Amino acid sequence: MMTDINEYINVDFKPFKKTDSVFEIKSFFEESDFSHFPLVEETTYLGCLSNEDALFFDEDKSVSDYNYSLKGFFGYKEYDLITILDLFAKNKTNIMPVLDENKSYVGYYHIEDMISLLCELPFLNEYGGLLIVEKDADNYTMAQTAQIAESTNAKVLGMFVSKIVDQKVIITIKLNQDITDEVLQSFRRYGYEIINKHDEDSYLSKLKERSEYLDKYLNI
Repeated sequence: MMTDINEYINVDFKPFKKTDSVFEIKSFFEESDFSHFPLVEETTYLGCLSNEDALFFDEDKSVSDYNYSLKGFFGYKEYDLITILDLFAKNKTNIMPVLDENKSYVGYYHIEDMISLLCELPFLNEYGGLLIVEKDADNYTMAQTAQIAESTNAKVLGMFVSKIVDQKVIITIKLNQDITDEVLQSFRRYGYEIINKHDEDSYLSKLKERSEYLDKYLNI
């Protein structure tokens, strides 16, 4: 059973206060690996200060003089792991402030803990085969993709859209078994192109062999 993401809410370091000096902030960043860190007023989250921005702050001033530089990203306690990871990526940060249902600051997530949690997902740690397929972006549904996979008696452990390029969608699928000819041909019948190569994919090998044979025959 996967660990509850809220168990990783961290309170080891207290958030910055508006009365903190820039000197204190710079010293904190120098001694830590945080790319950002939250600023609060009592329990109200005001935003995050950036390590890079702080380098250019005047040490004789207080943090409140630099409110304009605050970054407003955060996540709620009820958010799931994937949503939180998406926020990490979009904001290019290694820390994510966490707020409760009353929008009060409760702590923060660190990216290393979230990666550890991600590795607990069946998509990554369960045995199975990985299949990457491509389809027209306006001519597919995730439900159809799952149905095609499970029509071969396989079970889908996870599935996500990994890229959208030139009106084509690329879907990564994790099954609970090795990728067989039956799976590959099922997807081809529905117009999916197989992106990643599989040793079990004798279908293309046979086509190539027949093509080479015909080529030799026609040149006799």
